[in-house]
Amino acid sequence: MLQINKEAFFKLTSISEAEYPKEACGVLLGNSDLNQVYEVCNLPNLLGETDSFRIDSLDFLMIEKWAQHHHLDVIGFFHSHPDAAAILSEEDEIYMIPKLNYCIASVDRKGTNQVKVFFRQNVWEGIEELELDVK
Repeated sequence: MLQINKEAFFKLTSISEAEYPKEACGVLLGNSDLNQVYEVCNLPNLLGETDSFRIDSLDFLMIEKWAQHHHLDVIGFFHSHPDAAAILSEEDEIYMIPKLNYCIASVDRKGTNQVKVFFRQNVWEGIEELELDVK
């Protein structure tokens, strides 16, 4: 299970809706031992596309340093699927980093339809969908 506070969940869905029809993307910060998200950081999608995203490594490095300074862990990533289901694409599966959570928000012109979270323990095991607990 992945726990996320209400403010962070609202930020994730708000960012995803604001970027529509492009894919939004960003980082999940929190406590890796408890698998809890306390903060969501939006990052620019370098591709600016509706069906793919790429995060600049320098942007990620700055967020990682900010998180360390605030005693937070990078515990995953999020991105949106405009006008598509909140399921992993083939590309999502290929680029998943083990031991990190991947939240996907399904959005359309009316708003967020669904948010799902996926996790891969290591490269040899399959991907599991985790329960998302918004508190």
